Amino acid sequence: MAFDFLTVFLTAGVVLFLAVYFTPFVPVVTLGGTVLGAAITGLAAALIGLLVHRVQPHQRLIRAAIELVGITLVVTDVARYLPGWRITHGVGTMVFLLALCLVLMALVEVLYRTPAKDMTKSGK
Repeated sequence: MAFDFLTVFLTAGVVLFLAVYFTPFVPVVTLGGTVLGAAITGLAAALIGLLVHRVQPHQRLIRAAIELVGITLVVTDVARYLPGWRITHGVGTMVFLLALCLVLMALVEVLYRTPAKDMTKSGK
């Protein structure tokens, strides 16, 4: 479980960093602010995924909805409270943030589902 947590933390952080760094929708003034925001979001995504997988282990749709809402709140709060982050207003930004949160939610769902767990379910 610790390996899954670290994998989700690093992967979500790197995906968010690359998405924010290479797109104009969320301009960040400093590189350190981008790294810090990506690390905070990656850690929060890993924690949300861990908690939701422990509480709702078998209901995939409910689990995905809770993860999507949690990750969306974390991304918007990071952009709101970290100095240097600014969310531009527009339809393109809303679509970008929705797609980013959907990608992060899919990463959390895929990376927390290990092959060992799938093999034990298919054997029953």
